[in-house]
Amino acid sequence: MKGIAETYLLIFLATFASSCNRQSANRETPTSSLEFLSSIDFHVESEKLRGRLPDQEGSYQNWKVYHDKLLDIAQRHGTVSDIPDEPPPDFYYSGDWFHKLSDGFAVNSQKALSSQSLKELREVVANHDDLAILNLGGGYEPPLEGLSILISSDRILVSCRGKDAQECIEFLSGLGINLQKAENSKSEDSQKTQ
Repeated sequence: MKGIAETYLLIFLATFASSCNRQSANRETPTSSLEFLSSIDFHVESEKLRGRLPDQEGSYQNWKVYHDKLLDIAQRHGTVSDIPDEPPPDFYYSGDWFHKLSDGFAVNSQKALSSQSLKELREVVANHDDLAILNLGGGYEPPLEGLSILISSDRILVSCRGKDAQECIEFLSGLGINLQKAENSKSEDSQKTQ
């Protein structure tokens, strides 16, 4: 009987260690999961991520900690406000909350979007909870109207309404936004070392 218990304990410890390694690996490479999707594919994938949220909304205090950490990052990359003034802030938020693991901002300028800002926001999401999500929606006026970004602990999904993935990349590039910059430089560095 003692041998069986030791075997189960070893299996449990190996599984737990493997899980911890996967989680830390995900958090060490936050831009490696950047995915441009068509509007339809984005909707399907975002519903899967939203569907992972627990049924209970949780506590406001837990959400407030999450929100404040996201605000800190947003303020490093642009203006932030809950008042839609003219000109609108780079990051606008309503202050509403509905779930301790979900938050969102309207993004009103190209300045707010970079591979670095997404990387830092993803780190906050991943550190808050493996199921947490962050919605970044293009502002209520052109040129970013129709842009959708959903950040989870292990993925960053990007879509432009009415465009396929390549058209979205080209549209953002035309606005001077290159969300793939860090990912491309990382793969170039690994090619140089080979």
